[in-house]
Amino acid sequence: MKKITMYLVLSSCLLLAPEAWASWGSFISTGTATGIGNPSCAPVSTGQVACAVRGSKSAIMVNQFNGTSWGTWKSLTGTVSSDPSCTSDGTGKVYCAATATNGDLQVTVLSGGAWSNPTKVSAALFSAPSCAEYTAGQVLCTARNSSGGLAWSLYNGTTWGAFANLTTSTVSAPSCTTDNNSGVICAVYTTGFTTLVNRFSGGAWQGFLNIGGTAGGEPDCTFWEAPGVVVCFRKRIQLGNQCERFQRGSMGRWRLERLQQPRR
Repeated sequence: MKKITMYLVLSSCLLLAPEAWASWGSFISTGTATGIGNPSCAPVSTGQVACAVRGSKSAIMVNQFNGTSWGTWKSLTGTVSSDPSCTSDGTGKVYCAATATNGDLQVTVLSGGAWSNPTKVSAALFSAPSCAEYTAGQVLCTARNSSGGLAWSLYNGTTWGAFANLTTSTVSAPSCTTDNNSGVICAVYTTGFTTLVNRFSGGAWQGFLNIGGTAGGEPDCTFWEAPGVVVCFRKRIQLGNQCERFQRGSMGRWRLERLQQPRR
């Protein structure tokens, strides 16, 4: 448990990317609260951001930056067993989801400046979820299931679909991101120090792909630069804290780039 005069910190791998070598501004406190684990944030509109974090009493706490200052942390009803995952839906709403203590998906929505009461989607999740915008107004959430595969549900703009399962063998929670090209890409750390990726598009999954190399931990994926382009960072097992970047181009091909610490 940690006392948060809470600051937002990027993945250490992201800090090795060339685009991140520019100077940073000063840290801004989001307010004082007591939190556990890692926060998750998503854009609301230009210059505005919403964040969620698991609180000390296993409830989700939420806050919003309005472009000038942070609001007050608000604790929502319900108890969860995982960190939250937040995503924009592309229409000005933010969805934040976590695994409830009974294994369901617990979801709250920021719309018009107000957070909804959390609702539950029946599930049997065995990790934190990872959620991403699919198309405008639609959100896809995935998590590890009891057999080591992936459980997933799609919010179609009106209702959440029943959770379905994808067969694979994961040892981590997934990391999912929109590709801003009518698709969601999810990556997982699996047996044999392997990273698998899968793309959801056209209402279906395209199949798991081994993108090679030897991973030392779970991946962290995000949209990158242009529609259809996604980048995933991961720790390299051979060289300690150095990272590898896997980039999926607009033509669907993946390439590996090993990132080096910038010289000082």
